[in-house]
Amino acid sequence: MPQTATKQPGNNEIHLSTLVAMDKPLSVLGEVKTIILAMAPGADVNPVETTFHDIVKLFSGRYPGYRKCNTYYHDLGHTTDTLLAMARLIHGAHAGGIALEARDITLGLIAALMHDVGYIQQVSEKKGTGAQHVLVHISRGIAFMRTYLKKNGYSAYDYRKCRAAVLCTDLNTPIPAIRFETRSNARMGKMLAAADLIGQTADRCYLEKLRFLYQEFREANVRKYHSELELLQDSLQFNKHMKTRLAHDLGGVDHFLTGHFKTRWGIDKNLYHESIHNNLNYLKYFLEKDPEHYTRFLNRMKAP
Repeated sequence: MPQTATKQPGNNEIHLSTLVAMDKPLSVLGEVKTIILAMAPGADVNPVETTFHDIVKLFSGRYPGYRKCNTYYHDLGHTTDTLLAMARLIHGAHAGGIALEARDITLGLIAALMHDVGYIQQVSEKKGTGAQHVLVHISRGIAFMRTYLKKNGYSAYDYRKCRAAVLCTDLNTPIPAIRFETRSNARMGKMLAAADLIGQTADRCYLEKLRFLYQEFREANVRKYHSELELLQDSLQFNKHMKTRLAHDLGGVDHFLTGHFKTRWGIDKNLYHESIHNNLNYLKYFLEKDPEHYTRFLNRMKAP
């Protein structure tokens, strides 16, 4: 893999969304494979690639026994956002001289692919959407993952490592309460929790997608918000909590991203932090300017 991109946009155009076509899952997979091989030329990417294609089948309704994904915030796009952020974190740590076990890298990426499969309904679940499982999607996803890993020849030890990593994405589970198998497993879990957070908040359509998140909360009877506007307003506070979680609970692993962008693209900054900052500044802008007509400012994507 080249140390810099063969063709970079101009300085005024370099931002996260220009590097990889995030709306094309195979482009994300291609970049993840490139990152893996940059760390370990000749590495076996088949386990990650096989799981990737199975998860695409799951979200698209082509996996036996399961319905098509019908949630629009926790969708395939969020999963691929998380996957790529995870790969970039791992690469940044590697570039910084952090020793990572090859098996844990594979399992960490598989856990990223599996972290939100609990939103997918079985064919027997006819009512509503997967959003009703907001509060239990972690346990549902872990159950799916256990069956999947056993079916595909992974050990119980591998499963426990993936389970610990996925548990890190649960905001209601304290990190110290999670049993990790090794120090490397703990680092992977914290990276996955960070990838989950920054992958969604750095998305250029994050603010538009918050309207879908409100609908998911509403179906799940999560009564914290009474309107989309309340959720948008509270997102500023949520992101303050996110910064604290990243810095303290997750050990600041998000800072590994700077090493990734410098090594992979020749860009000496953390583009995730920059994108999140831009999203929040825009949110502050229109909430102060015209909160009653907030929908006028959310036009970077159309509702499905």
